[in-house]
Amino acid sequence: CATVQIIPPDSLFGNGDFFTFDGADGVDCAAYGDFMAPTLNDKAWEVGATMSAEFVVTSCSGVWGGPTGVRPNITACGTFASNATAQLYQPEVGEVLEELVNFITGGTCPANLEGYTISAQIGGIAPSGALGGAEPSCVVGQTSQACNPRPPGPSPSPTPSPPLVKTHICVQSTNNIPFTISDIIETDTVDQLGFPAKQFCVKASAATCKQGTFCCGMDFAKMELPIATACKPELRRIVINNEFSIAYSWGFYDSFTTLKFPSLTKSLPSGPNNATLCWVVRPGPCADPATFCLNGRCQVNIFSSDNKCCPATIVN
Repeated sequence: CATVQIIPPDSLFGNGDFFTFDGADGVDCAAYGDFMAPTLNDKAWEVGATMSAEFVVTSCSGVWGGPTGVRPNITACGTFASNATAQLYQPEVGEVLEELVNFITGGTCPANLEGYTISAQIGGIAPSGALGGAEPSCVVGQTSQACNPRPPGPSPSPTPSPPLVKTHICVQSTNNIPFTISDIIETDTVDQLGFPAKQFCVKASAATCKQGTFCCGMDFAKMELPIATACKPELRRIVINNEFSIAYSWGFYDSFTTLKFPSLTKSLPSGPNNATLCWVVRPGPCADPATFCLNGRCQVNIFSSDNKCCPATIVN
């Protein structure tokens, strides 16, 4: 069995809401389970480790017992056909467990996880949900990510690239997805009133991916672009395959805004291959992608209809 645990900071015990499974602030059990089990099974298929029973989610609990050692956890169990075939899986365990942890942390620990530890283990899961003990397993491994408060002081030089923006609990990886997104194509244009404007476009192209992997079968339902909130009034319209539209929407977050291209399964009935998606901006400071987009770079997120896949591409 594989178990992922959320370990809150002790200071939160008994003091109100905390980040947990199926909590007001946390991870949806069903959505995470739909990622966890296929991730474990995909790796077995990839390395040729035959399974007599595929991994399935067997439990998910948001209960935290504080000093009792009971922690929010989700478990998925499966059975390898033999110890020999399980050994094909063993070298990949570390990578798989990191994927399970990164789904929650994004790899960089958002602010709401400060002080938490996210842990994943395969083999030896105690019935209480705490790691350790229980039955021996032919595949074993453990990893964790501690979201420690960042120490004060000057930023290192050079400043590292900001982490990817994540607005949903979903898979942001661009590995094994059925399309690619181009860099930005910039042209002069006019807005809906005939005034000069700048147009910025990205183009989607079909790509091959490994059938059966988690996001290979995703559709192309929505595009989302995190932007600087100050540039929101400078948007004039969007353009989808040379069709002008003002049918865009906004997502509002604490420190930024997102421009959304919704309902793309209707706008692109033949699929995203060779589709061009553009945004049109008034002349001025925001008519520069480095200013218009959040953190000085444009991140294009494509969402599946169920919001479980949201591959993020940095475009230049």
